[in-house]
Amino acid sequence: MLKQRISGFWGNVIDVVALCSTIFGVTTTLGYGALQMDAGLNAIGWVKDTNFTSLTIIIFAVMLLAVFSAITGVAKGVRILSEINFAMALVLLFFVLIAGPTLYLLYSFAENLGNYFSDLIRYSLRTFAYDESRQEWFYGWTILYWAWWVSWAPFVGLFIARISKGRTIREFILGVLFIPSVFYVFWVSVFGNGAIFFDNATHLLSEAGVKTEQMLFLMLDHLPYGTLASIAAIIIIGLFFVTSADSGIFVINNIASQGNNHTPAWQSIFWGVMLAILALVLLRTDGIGALQTMTLIIALPFTLIMLFLCYGLFKGLRIDKAYFERQLAHGSAHWTAENWKERLEKILSQYNKADLKAFKTEIVEPAFELVVREFQSQGFDASIKKSGQNIELIVRKENAFDFVYGITGKKRRASLVAVENDSLPTIEKENYYVPFTYFADGRKGYDVSYMTQDELIVDILKQYERHLSLTITESTDLFTSEMDL
Repeated sequence: MLKQRISGFWGNVIDVVALCSTIFGVTTTLGYGALQMDAGLNAIGWVKDTNFTSLTIIIFAVMLLAVFSAITGVAKGVRILSEINFAMALVLLFFVLIAGPTLYLLYSFAENLGNYFSDLIRYSLRTFAYDESRQEWFYGWTILYWAWWVSWAPFVGLFIARISKGRTIREFILGVLFIPSVFYVFWVSVFGNGAIFFDNATHLLSEAGVKTEQMLFLMLDHLPYGTLASIAAIIIIGLFFVTSADSGIFVINNIASQGNNHTPAWQSIFWGVMLAILALVLLRTDGIGALQTMTLIIALPFTLIMLFLCYGLFKGLRIDKAYFERQLAHGSAHWTAENWKERLEKILSQYNKADLKAFKTEIVEPAFELVVREFQSQGFDASIKKSGQNIELIVRKENAFDFVYGITGKKRRASLVAVENDSLPTIEKENYYVPFTYFADGRKGYDVSYMTQDELIVDILKQYERHLSLTITESTDLFTSEMDL
């Protein structure tokens, strides 16, 4: 959409908003992660009370590992940590599934998946407009999480795009949207419904109230080897936020350096320290409320940018499709090795209005006149009609549509890149013109600028043969015959 202006003011504005969005998105995650890890340490007795000192140690430990991972690169540090983390998460997932109420959790997964797909549209548009008593929950959860995910959009989008080079769009959608969504429903079904199952029996989880960071560990206490499971959960949470932070640092570096993948180590250290300090400052001042507020503030402007990105993606995909589906020029189908130098000259030339007029005068009109005379000698009612930029060869037939082979001048815009490129000296103006065919039945025409007089005559005869074969075919007479209605 911005084309060359992407390197100017508006491109910088988008980069700044995306940078701030990523910073506050990762910062919010660090705050949540620190609180949850601290709650886990408290649950297993390693930390007595939640305090700022323990949160500081947790955040700086996570950022130290994240910076080291980011420096080693995506192929090594980030990838290794992600694979370890995912493997441990799977082990914990299936431990809860097997050690907990297995049948209930499997039934819940099936029903949750069905509810998700059947109510997706209704829940996506639900705002509790007719139930004001629940709007506080709506703002505190739905809107907050919406803003949090929006703040992660530039980070996740850029990172996944970087590691998905070479994959098709179909593979990308399947691997990024569908498979993770099904896995996520399964994860939430196991842990969420597991927590509901135990809370129905003891009410200990609901009594924890707003301390949501404690819920996971309260649930694990009801399982065999609960302490060991809690330790594993703390390690997994830590690794989750390390991998989030190191990939976040990678993307922040990428945005701040305008796409440069080879940034110095000190830059990763700088962003890591800045993220840690920002998370601690927000936790110190207003705790989780400050983190949520900053997330909501930055999400709104980037939401507007995302709408333009959606349109830009749609436009880019259309261009991509047109590029790879572009066929050879219609006129080039008649080419032989004869007169190849003249052919090359035509390819390298750009039609202006004078060239278009000369093509009609020197090629089109003589070809039309020869064909019309031959039709008339065979007893057909054939003629040539001129109107503005249009010139038509018409063959009339009683009780059937007229055969019309018309040529008009079509204006096209050349790429600014091509106009400003010295290696393409023949493309001098932004607008150029091509002789384009059109037909009475509304079919899509084509460029005939490369045709000689004889080739144009052959093309007219081909189109007339098509018209004649359709006219005499019974199955198409409803379309080709003229009926008085």
